[in-house]
Amino acid sequence: MADFALGTGAGSGIGRCCALELARCGHNLLLWDVDVADGQAVIEAAQQLRQSSIRIAKLVAAAGIVRMDSLANQQPDLVKLIMQVNYEGVQSTLQAVPSNIVACKGSIVVIGSTEGYMGGAPIHAYVASKHAVLGLCRSAAIELGPQGVRLNVVCPGTIKTPMYQPELMGPEAIAMDKEMQAKTPLRRLGTPEEVAKVVRFLLIDGASYVTGASIVVDGGLTV
Repeated sequence: MADFALGTGAGSGIGRCCALELARCGHNLLLWDVDVADGQAVIEAAQQLRQSSIRIAKLVAAAGIVRMDSLANQQPDLVKLIMQVNYEGVQSTLQAVPSNIVACKGSIVVIGSTEGYMGGAPIHAYVASKHAVLGLCRSAAIELGPQGVRLNVVCPGTIKTPMYQPELMGPEAIAMDKEMQAKTPLRRLGTPEEVAKVVRFLLIDGASYVTGASIVVDGGLTV
């Protein structure tokens, strides 16, 4: 049976760079993208894996979206979508593949956000979803640890990905972007490649005694 690394959100941005980084390390890859927002689709995909010769030894859960939503102009459908992708997508993925990872004594990395530590107006639903992800993963690390599985969270700050284009999101987003860069000690945006290198470290044996951690990759923003 062949061991694979499963990556979600692999179509672009951080998820794509994580997949490329793992490929460079010689991992067999299985990539999921938009379907993680559909819990039933995740269950069915996991069932197909169990019926095949593929075994998931590592997981990178990177699927996520961000949208602007001020209190004065919140849209219920948009809030629901953000929570469905960012929180429920992670939850569904974690529930679908643990038997494989437990059998391999494998490891999991979930992409969170520095917004999981603090507030961030006007992206309230996104912030709430990332707080929820951090809590879920800390609890899951406690549950999976006795079974030999490590689970950690990487929390990027402001990263220049195809999804992060404040110039297309309106004046509020542009103002927030300028403020974030001014507050960041390194005075620049991060790159997806920089996040992917931290993810790779947490997945390999060099991080064998690291679990339940949330590693910030933010140029010093949260110092």
